[in-house]
Amino acid sequence: FGGALVLLTFGFCRKIYGTRADLQAAIIVATTPLYAANSRTVIFDIALALFVCGAIFAGYLAEAAEGKSRRNWYLLGAAAAGLATLVKGPVGFLIPVLVLLMFNWLEGRRGAWKRLLAPLNFLIFFAITLPWFVGLCLVHKDFFHYGVIDETFERFTSAKTFHRHEPFYFYIFIIAATFFPWSLLLPEASLATWKRHWARHPADRLCVVWSLVVVVFFSISQSKLPGYILSVAVSSGILIARLFEVALANPTSRPARMVERATLIFAVLAVIVSAGMSIGAPHA
Repeated sequence: FGGALVLLTFGFCRKIYGTRADLQAAIIVATTPLYAANSRTVIFDIALALFVCGAIFAGYLAEAAEGKSRRNWYLLGAAAAGLATLVKGPVGFLIPVLVLLMFNWLEGRRGAWKRLLAPLNFLIFFAITLPWFVGLCLVHKDFFHYGVIDETFERFTSAKTFHRHEPFYFYIFIIAATFFPWSLLLPEASLATWKRHWARHPADRLCVVWSLVVVVFFSISQSKLPGYILSVAVSSGILIARLFEVALANPTSRPARMVERATLIFAVLAVIVSAGMSIGAPHA
């Protein structure tokens, strides 16, 4: 699933941006520590991230198309959201829907919500999820309460049940630590993208909205774990790849100066850590 998501990121960036950003985005995503760790751990978070990202990519591409292509992209997105829901419950469709609704609203696409929530999309979604859900409820009579109430509602609203309570600002530190060294570029890159100082492509703004929606959503949740924001490694990775793309094309631009500053900070931190390890190491 980890390898598939890298390839999915590569393919999306190739289609949207061209041949330079695609490889950069794939490298950045694959080398983000949170992503690399989850890709090598046998848990459901990386599978969830694959299908959530697929649903968001498909929803974005749907609005960039017309006619039958638009419908097909939306159907593909509904299928991906259905698979994400099978992996880990309602969060599998809530995150893509929230991201796409917010992005399309900010982009001024007032009728996009109707296309996103079209009956045919629901039909595909329920065709994937309902057989499993109904079958499981028939076999295990208490599954509805366990899956919907205990594992979804209680996990989101209660800190005591799952002993995973963290402060609201928890994910700020998680991003800074587990996205390192790319997190050195992320705040300034996000702000510059939103102000459109250098980013002109709607997909750049999608990545900012995507990152903010996911982080805010799980910051509100009373149960917090680092893996909950795994899909943000993809959106932020694409955003930083775009920053590098512009910096390489124009060495005197603001993105180039941002990369220079981050590289200097990284070099200073590397020297400090190396010196600390040398001092603390036992001497023969």
